[in-house]
Amino acid sequence: MKNLLMIILLIVQNSAAQSLVLRTTDTTSMSFSTQLKKNKNTSTAILMALGSTVIPTTVGLITATKNDRENVAYFGSISLAVAGIVIGPSVGSLYAQDYKRSIKGIAFRTLGGGLASLAIAQTFYGGPWNSDIGALVAIGGVGMLTTSMVWSYVKTPSSVKEYNARHKLSITPQYNPFNQFRGMSISYNF
Repeated sequence: MKNLLMIILLIVQNSAAQSLVLRTTDTTSMSFSTQLKKNKNTSTAILMALGSTVIPTTVGLITATKNDRENVAYFGSISLAVAGIVIGPSVGSLYAQDYKRSIKGIAFRTLGGGLASLAIAQTFYGGPWNSDIGALVAIGGVGMLTTSMVWSYVKTPSSVKEYNARHKLSITPQYNPFNQFRGMSISYNF
């Protein structure tokens, strides 16, 4: 019973790891170890970010020009293009599991796009702003959106490097229930 409790304790200690592997080297010894995660590739992250921006934006804009403004497909096409612009540049950071940087980028692009859209709508459809203020707000919103896109692309390699640095070293406890041997395994990924 004591051996079973020790094995359960080791499993619970390793539950924060991504995957748990049971390895047996012979019939009397076993060790619990976490598998090291593979390094993320910077080129893959950048290509994912660029592809997730260019492809949906292009497809959305092309299909929007082929539909009536009254059609539901027009709204879907514009939504696809906006999603490509807002979410696409952050896909590289999401790939590197840098959620904080991704959410920041998405938030800034949403705010910038929202300001630009509001200013353009106010200018063309009438509202409390005159055309000069509306133009300034639109330029500020587009500038914020563009700066955030460039910032996300530039910071994607940093996200990948930080991910790879976080997942280099793995320390794992080991236990042999047959002879009560306790030990530790250290793995380094390079």
